[in-house]
Amino acid sequence: MKSIYIDCSLGISGDMLASALLDLGVPYSVFLDNLVSLKIDRNYKLKFNQGDSKGISGIVCLKNESKFKDLSRSFNDIKNLLLDSSLNNYVKKKSIRVFEILAEAEAIVHGSEISEVHFHELGSIDSILDIVNVCSGIDNLKPEKIYFS
Repeated sequence: MKSIYIDCSLGISGDMLASALLDLGVPYSVFLDNLVSLKIDRNYKLKFNQGDSKGISGIVCLKNESKFKDLSRSFNDIKNLLLDSSLNNYVKKKSIRVFEILAEAEAIVHGSEISEVHFHELGSIDSILDIVNVCSGIDNLKPEKIYFS
């Protein structure tokens, strides 16, 4: 049985998790293909570097944002971006579900409906790509179980 254990005791981010999946063997091409599948601005690039942080080394996925600042996006904006992409159905479904959970939490905190939620940082291309990269990395590795600390 192939399982993944994710240690979140010191925190976790989309970049960290995507980079960990690269270290586990997800090919760079999977993440690069996501840029094409999402039809993201050509000024947006991914770079992969071997990095070290406080004695922990691994591959780091760095993103260069487009020179244009992202506007806030609603859950429906992000959902439509994902549905209109050429990502596979697993990655679309899981990515949409992640944003749906985030929208539900935002709606509760702000006392509003999901349809009224506007993501600011979470609606940026950087965050969208982090979530898509993690979902596609998991799809590539196909673990039977995923555990979190």
